[in-house]
Amino acid sequence: MKSLDKETHERTGGKENHFTVYGDMLLDVLRVVINNDISFEIKSIHQIENSALLCIRKKRQGDNYEKAVENIDALLAEYRIYLELL
Repeated sequence: MKSLDKETHERTGGKENHFTVYGDMLLDVLRVVINNDISFEIKSIHQIENSALLCIRKKRQGDNYEKAVENIDALLAEYRIYLELL
């Protein structure tokens, strides 16, 4: 099974992170993104792996971007532990 990936990129004028999120966790992760008013894009969907590549972008100074990234990391870490126990 593919690991849950996270990439961080510094861009001119902002920051973006890419996450590989399994379908089971997609709604939970999107809830964090939307509740924190974070700009996002689903870059691709992998039907065989039942996963999506999610890109989130920092919009402006003072938003909850870092908090959202930490929450997403925590959700995905818990899911990794769950998968290991199966």
